[in-house]
Amino acid sequence: MTYRSRLTDTVTFASGINLLAGLWLIISPWVFGYAPLPGALSNSIIVGVVIAILAASREAGAESGWSWVNAVLGAWTIASPFVFHFASNIAGTWNGIIVGIIVVALGATSGLSEEDSLGDRRREREERPAYPMYGAWPRMRMGFGGFRGRGPRGYTRSDDQIRADIADRMAEDSMLDATDVEIRVEHGEVWLQGVVANRSARRLAEHIVDSVTGVRDVHNELRLRAGAQAEGPRRVA
Repeated sequence: MTYRSRLTDTVTFASGINLLAGLWLIISPWVFGYAPLPGALSNSIIVGVVIAILAASREAGAESGWSWVNAVLGAWTIASPFVFHFASNIAGTWNGIIVGIIVVALGATSGLSEEDSLGDRRREREERPAYPMYGAWPRMRMGFGGFRGRGPRGYTRSDDQIRADIADRMAEDSMLDATDVEIRVEHGEVWLQGVVANRSARRLAEHIVDSVTGVRDVHNELRLRAGAQAEGPRRVA
């Protein structure tokens, strides 16, 4: 089981028990006979509802701050018998103390579990190299320097790799309709055949091929579609 799975299980267990504790607090005034006290009754219902809602939200993936709110409400539950003057009800008092301790402990457990996870992720980011090759800005870094395309000794891109890269880049370029373009690659040399809309598209297709690593030469044999204009819309860089 992964650390993330264990964390999820811990939060789910703690929040599930707190959800039950909140529901129990709602019915406690009638179970333990202090429902006739308006203040104690209202407090138990309101605190129970809030604890149950926050616990359910944590199970649904809400932030760990709600667990700490539940921990505070648990502490308030412990003090409630003395605040609302039903401490003489021994069973009700012990119920409040025990339920409060459970809510505090499980709320803190849920909150601390998430914070530990956040701390681990923060330390992981801080321990990464200052200039990662594959970090948050790989494309920008790969454009620096003058060594792009120079791989390890003996490294050669296959014709299939080159063709796939060309096809991907043509498909991703919103200014080029490559529907009728055929690509042939032999030993790093590329032949473009087929039909494009205009001369701008013809030049753009050649530019795309020339930008692919491993291409040795480009043979642009693309023809203009019948009735095409001498110049199509220019590509905006």
